[in-house]
Amino acid sequence: MHIEQLSLTGFRSYAEATFTFGSHLNGLFGPNGSGKTNLLEALHFLCLTKGFHPDRDAVRQGDRFFNLDATGEWGEGRHSLKCHYQPGVGKRMILDGQPLPRLSQHIGQLPVVVVLPDDTDLIRGGSSLRRRWLDGAISQTDPRYLEALLHYERALKQRNALLDAFRQQGVADPGALEPWDYQLAQHGPYLQQQRRLFIQDFEPVFMEMHRHICGGVEAVTLRYAPEPVLATEADVQDLLQTCLRADLAAGRSTRGVHKEDLDFLLKDHPLRSHGSQGQQKTFVLALRLALAPFLHKQTGRAPILLLDDLFDKLDPQRTHALASLLAQHPGQVFITHPDEERLQKAFAGTQQSLVLCAIHPGA
Repeated sequence: MHIEQLSLTGFRSYAEATFTFGSHLNGLFGPNGSGKTNLLEALHFLCLTKGFHPDRDAVRQGDRFFNLDATGEWGEGRHSLKCHYQPGVGKRMILDGQPLPRLSQHIGQLPVVVVLPDDTDLIRGGSSLRRRWLDGAISQTDPRYLEALLHYERALKQRNALLDAFRQQGVADPGALEPWDYQLAQHGPYLQQQRRLFIQDFEPVFMEMHRHICGGVEAVTLRYAPEPVLATEADVQDLLQTCLRADLAAGRSTRGVHKEDLDFLLKDHPLRSHGSQGQQKTFVLALRLALAPFLHKQTGRAPILLLDDLFDKLDPQRTHALASLLAQHPGQVFITHPDEERLQKAFAGTQQSLVLCAIHPGA
């Protein structure tokens, strides 16, 4: 499974550009600001129908839309895939000449794992970042989860809008919340159940990846322990009724699966407060990279890896360990670095050919 060629029009820093890629290791090099990360974001759009930032930010300054046009091999054979976005009009994904009725239909067809330089925000940032990672990972393996998540989020948005209106007006009508309460209750238990099962299956893969990267010298734990447990629709309805007064006062839904969090622990202590920068970076790197073999096992498709400046600030030993790991990945890999020589040196001992692609500013 791989993307062979990609053409970009009006995307980020690219007016027009076309790239051809190798089926395994691809090294993208060029000075900072040349567009390496922008190219990874374009690939991310093709895999997950979205980029690293809001869609409108991906339109090149001065342009009115962007187009991404790719060809490659996945699933049952060769395919063409296009993504067109225009602010105010929307986004379309076109597979083999046919527009997809729903963007969610495409999720999971091209599994992807991404590692970005600011990934330690996953530890230091708010719970929404960790939920987004968790939901994104599960959605690539379980279409039903994605559909339940979309329904839940739509209902939550409507419920919060009503709660905010009640708070501003000083008059509440709890009966108006019932349709949205029903939808939250319908989908919430499945989301929580699948999150628990995912962490149960994923944690051993994560632990093995972490040991590979750091040599097993750090005791880390990945934990999902939702409180309260919402096993049935009745559980969600009871929680919403219990929290109704607090929700009305706050103007938003204060509890539920949309407020849950993951615990990242180092020797049973929060990694955020007890881990060094190096320990935090290693944890997140293992978390991201462990998703690759996990998705491969779950979907039967080796995911595409998008790795932005992965070797930055890593010592030679850790760089070599990661390069060896990436060389063994059965799928397509894209890795960026400003220095062509360092990219070549990192993979020199892996006995795998590295296809180098120079990225020039203003391409």
